[in-house]
Amino acid sequence: MIRPTLTSACFWNILLPLFLSGLGLAQVASNNSINDVEVCELLQHPELFDAQAVRFRGQLNFEFEGDHVNDDSCGLPILHTGIWWDYGGENVAALAQEAKRIRAMISPVSRDAQFELFEARAHDHRKQRPDGEPCDSHRACANYDVVATFTGRFFAGKMMPGRTRRGGYGHMGCCHLFVVEQVSDVDATRTPVPVDDAKFSCENETWQSEYILQTPPGIEAHLAANKQFLADQMRSRGDESLVETMKRELSPFADATGSMTWSSPDLLTTYKVRFPRQSHPKKIKKQPTTQPLAPVMVEVGREHCRQLDN
Repeated sequence: MIRPTLTSACFWNILLPLFLSGLGLAQVASNNSINDVEVCELLQHPELFDAQAVRFRGQLNFEFEGDHVNDDSCGLPILHTGIWWDYGGENVAALAQEAKRIRAMISPVSRDAQFELFEARAHDHRKQRPDGEPCDSHRACANYDVVATFTGRFFAGKMMPGRTRRGGYGHMGCCHLFVVEQVSDVDATRTPVPVDDAKFSCENETWQSEYILQTPPGIEAHLAANKQFLADQMRSRGDESLVETMKRELSPFADATGSMTWSSPDLLTTYKVRFPRQSHPKKIKKQPTTQPLAPVMVEVGREHCRQLDN
């Protein structure tokens, strides 16, 4: 019996579709593979992970107009492009056309037991400060320090017209974007924040202190000078043990409105300083010298609360 043979053309007609099909599957697998990264790595090389599935261990900040992936350990300048985060399956903080593109690439967040644990612990915080004032910062009043592993898709910000930093996502287009699809390995540690039903007795004192006006070359130097001033005030009141914590944890924008407020991790000691208005950076550049100007007196306040026995 004569067996039919495949001609070269017939052979490739059969093999080529199979080859291309396999190549397509390989490409999909590559696009859907998950990159294990560090948060700082995403910020240093955002373009390498644009539209890629990533997984990292870290913290998410829950603040008004400030839902950022925590990047405190990255040592970045104050004014840097951060990472805004959203849950998959919900509205994403992007312009309409871009949001449509993103929604086509992501899955709804997995609302499993680990997600529920994360949500419960991450949102657990005191409603009031020890002095009865409302907590104006979720992070400062949080009952738990929550670390978890987050899996999702990262979208690198682009250079926008008229801007000097990447952005396009989040509040006022501030940031890169990370869309959370899964939360796992949740680790929640109780913070020193007192329990809600604790009662306190609080005492306040205020004093005037000499503050030397400066013309520092930028916002970093400005904040550093104000931190040093606050540290000196804390030492003068016997709070030396709190100084390093203050310098490490004080928000970069703590004095954005001209006043600086900082509370110890247990919320029992709070300092408030109202700094004098200083020249706008553009005016500073026109000044012929950067020597210290005449000192002025500023008011400093300290509140200390003591928990009462029940």
